[in-house]
Amino acid sequence: MKQDNPYYYTLPAEPANFVGRWAIVDDIVADLVRPRCDSWAVIGGRRFGKSSLLKAIEARLLAHLSTRQRGARHVVPVVVDLKRCGIETEEHIYACIVRELYRTLRRKRLPGIELTQLELPERSKARMISFADFEDMLEGLDQLVEDQLGPLRLVLLLDEVDAMVHHQWSETLFNQLRALVHDGFLAKTVKVVLAGSTGFIKTQEGSPLWNVLKPVYLRSLSADDLTELIAKGGSIATDVFAAIQEQSGGHPFIVQYLLHYLWNDQDTLSQATLVQVLQVAQQMHQERFDDLQGWWEAIGEGGRRAYALLANAPGEVEDRMLLTHLLDKSLPLDRALRSLRYHGLAARSENRQKYHIAGTLFRNWYLRNVLHRQEDEERTIPTYQTLDLLITAASPGQLRVQVLPSAAGGDATEFVAQPAYQTAQIETGAVINLQQMGDEIGNALFSGRVSQRFAERLHILHEQHTGVRIRLHIDDESIAQIPWEAARFNDEYLSLRLRTPLVRYVPTDDPPPALMVTSALRVLGIVSSPLDLISLNVAQEQQAFEQALQPLIDAGKVYLTWLPQADKQLLQEKIRQWKPHIIHFVGHGDYDESRREGDLFFTNAVGQAVRASASELAIHLRDSEVRFVLLNACNSGRTSGGLAETLVRKGIPAALGIQTEVRDDVAIAFATSFYRALSDGWPVDAALVEGRKAIVNLIGLERPDWVQPVLYMRAPDGQLFRTATADSG
Repeated sequence: MKQDNPYYYTLPAEPANFVGRWAIVDDIVADLVRPRCDSWAVIGGRRFGKSSLLKAIEARLLAHLSTRQRGARHVVPVVVDLKRCGIETEEHIYACIVRELYRTLRRKRLPGIELTQLELPERSKARMISFADFEDMLEGLDQLVEDQLGPLRLVLLLDEVDAMVHHQWSETLFNQLRALVHDGFLAKTVKVVLAGSTGFIKTQEGSPLWNVLKPVYLRSLSADDLTELIAKGGSIATDVFAAIQEQSGGHPFIVQYLLHYLWNDQDTLSQATLVQVLQVAQQMHQERFDDLQGWWEAIGEGGRRAYALLANAPGEVEDRMLLTHLLDKSLPLDRALRSLRYHGLAARSENRQKYHIAGTLFRNWYLRNVLHRQEDEERTIPTYQTLDLLITAASPGQLRVQVLPSAAGGDATEFVAQPAYQTAQIETGAVINLQQMGDEIGNALFSGRVSQRFAERLHILHEQHTGVRIRLHIDDESIAQIPWEAARFNDEYLSLRLRTPLVRYVPTDDPPPALMVTSALRVLGIVSSPLDLISLNVAQEQQAFEQALQPLIDAGKVYLTWLPQADKQLLQEKIRQWKPHIIHFVGHGDYDESRREGDLFFTNAVGQAVRASASELAIHLRDSEVRFVLLNACNSGRTSGGLAETLVRKGIPAALGIQTEVRDDVAIAFATSFYRALSDGWPVDAALVEGRKAIVNLIGLERPDWVQPVLYMRAPDGQLFRTATADSG
């Protein structure tokens, strides 16, 4: 390896090789040498040049110290890498700072000061120093320098602040630092420059310490910065320069890595080729995989969602479009985009209203190691252990939630307040705060030991790539009317996570086996629009459903036919002759309070409404090959005799009730994703998660349309079909 390689990327850049951020350095230094100044926070992503910037600040301050005018403060910088301090308590931090202070002053930064007068040599050997002793020592140093040389300013350049933010004592340390630099008697003497990233912002933004810091956010290197950096190693071909800029997006670590190996591979940098740039980029994917993975994790959930949208966009994306598609208001867009920018993964256009990804090297890593891996996982049939929750009324306004014995654990009971929300509020279109509703319902479902049991199983099974199927056992009508499908746990909607499908379970001593399907799934569509009820556009309903299934029909995974008229006799004959696997019904439903049972409306010979009770329909379906019924009809999802629940109790493996009229585009989006997953052999509850997510993708997370589908199931593992594709996969 050449010793004169100016692009050594594993250590902070020496000031002679530092480019692009001198304006930031000079602003901070100009402030720190004033009589009254601020403390600062330097925010940048991992390996984004924060350490190099602190070294540049140190160099500038040392230059100022050597040329300061008579009577000016002695501004002494002390660089402390907190990651190397062996952090266990805040007292270890102060001991580490004292060691670095001693090393700094030993280099004659303050000529004439006798360090033994402060017992610094002895103190620097201490493993722990209390904050009180630390303050006393600094006060002594301040007084000594004041008496012999003039006023002192000590600038603590604290690097890798994120290394300590997760320790319980970090809040004590940060409060002590605030007192030191802002409130205490040393406030004019001691200032800090803290270099941190996502963890520091997440834990401290808006805190007492943060409020006395002046933050500066690092950005990627510009084309001019890149030109200056390359010039330190010679010239480079125009196409190679463009490739480095495109691959790196100005990310300083990626730039340094590419230039380092291009330099090493050639006698001079000018001989580097475009092909070699691409080869080194591929090498970085493998050699620095942990760094790239760390950046992906560090940008946070909001940053990851925003990046996924940008990475799949053909060009720049307006911030309002990102706001529309980010989906979750608990993930603020401005914070997500700010995180992407200071990690060097996204850039903002000159008009500040559009964004684009900042470099193709990271984008290609994302496509290969995140997106494609997610797609592979989605093609793999999900597997689950079950968590059975029995929910009963304990007393007026109070519920008893009990974990039943199952593979995912048992023996836990909690008594909780009954949520005030009812499914009817969603059906009537009432204005509701869906997140607030989800939190209240989730807190009722998972509290105390029940919550602990669930969290433990999630954690254990995550390593096994296995999810937890939540099966609700509910018999009480008032409890069943709570929209449990909206439940949130740890700030996430359970019904929208493939790891945590939620179903209403109907236990049985005779679980139905999965049906082996060697060809396409046969779907029988029924649209019922009696002349004496509110009219439905039959042709439009059929067209919408056909549009949803067309990709699966073209792929040979689904075969769709229509019942020519919603007639009960025709239904009986079609079931016997055609042997459908799935029935998809769109029409009118009702609930008979006297019989406590749901009805569907079919038609007679003259097109008028004819009732068919759930029990009557079950007679036709339960000894057939029908494994699933989807009912888009009023009252189809309610418990205690509701249509879907009764069909399942009478022997149908699974039934889904959608209780309100849905827009055509919503129905198409739901059916496309739901039936695609089902035709791939997925469990029906996992397929439902895909259908719900498709609704969210279309109309957003805030509207409750995705909550409305209610799944009843008696198949223990949700497996309705065994397909050739599923078995071979």
